[in-house]
Amino acid sequence: MAHEIKYWLALGRVKGVGKLAYKALIDEFKEPALVFDTQIKRLEEIPGIGKKTALNIKNFKEWDWVEKEIGLIKKQGVKFLTLTDTDYPNPLLSIPDPPPYLYVKGTICKEDERAIAIVGTRLPTLYGLSTAEKLARELSVYGITIISGMARGI
Repeated sequence: MAHEIKYWLALGRVKGVGKLAYKALIDEFKEPALVFDTQIKRLEEIPGIGKKTALNIKNFKEWDWVEKEIGLIKKQGVKFLTLTDTDYPNPLLSIPDPPPYLYVKGTICKEDERAIAIVGTRLPTLYGLSTAEKLARELSVYGITIISGMARGI
C-alpha cells in the first residue's frame, strides 16, 4: 500500500503538475511510479508537460514529506483513493479535472452520491462557523452527505 501511495503523493507535489497534467500522466502511464521512471524526452511529449515540469519530475526531492504524509494517513486511519481505484466516486470521474486522489475518513456508500462540500476559510469568524454548522446539519436531515476537506477552518 505505502509503496503505491508514495508515488501518487509525490506526483501531486511536483511543481508544474496540476490536476489536468496529473490526469494526462496517469492516462498515459497508468501508475505514477512509471512516470518517475520515464525519460525526460518522453515526459515532454505528454500534453501539459513541458521541459521544466519534466525536469521537476525527474529531480523530485520531497520524499521526506511523502513519508510523513503516509505516516499521517496510517495514524489517522484514512483510506487513500486514487483515480484508478474501483471505490473512487463515479461523479468525480465525470468532471474534466477530477482530484487524482482522495483522503477518505469513514466509508463511502451508495447513498453518498448525493453529497455537498462546504468550503471556506482557514480562519473563520464565529458567524461563519455557526452558519457552516447550521447548513451542514440542515442538509444532512435531507440525506445529503457533507464532505470535508479535512483542513483547518471551514
